[in-house]
Amino acid sequence: MFLSTIAFDALLWVIGIAGGVLVAGGMYALITTLGIINRIAQDTHTAGNILLYEECVLWGGAIGNILFVFDIKVPFGITALIIFGFVGGIYAGCLAIALAEIIKTIPVFIMRSKITGGFGYVILMMALGKGIGGLIYFFSFYLGS
Repeated sequence: MFLSTIAFDALLWVIGIAGGVLVAGGMYALITTLGIINRIAQDTHTAGNILLYEECVLWGGAIGNILFVFDIKVPFGITALIIFGFVGGIYAGCLAIALAEIIKTIPVFIMRSKITGGFGYVILMMALGKGIGGLIYFFSFYLGS
């Protein structure tokens, strides 16, 4: 009985680790395929630091997974939470815009909506709506509980 429980737990552990490796590999493949790191390095004129950026993404993902899986509390306070949320929002925005450019949704949207000018304002409003919606969600979650 005890040996079968250990074997079952070991099997679950192996399946969980294998699934995590597959999902993480797929996510990093998506990031690489979209060229997010290359685009940011090109736009900021820091192409010489691409390897550093890739290492930061790799280590950030690995450390974040470890903190999440083992439920490790990081006592940095509300200031670090705000900074992390801001930086994470920038990254999520870059990922969304890169994905939208890859699948060519922006040109199709412009043609169908007949926008002739001010498209920058449309993007700004979309970003503000996403940001305000995220703030409402997180503040209602943290203040409501």
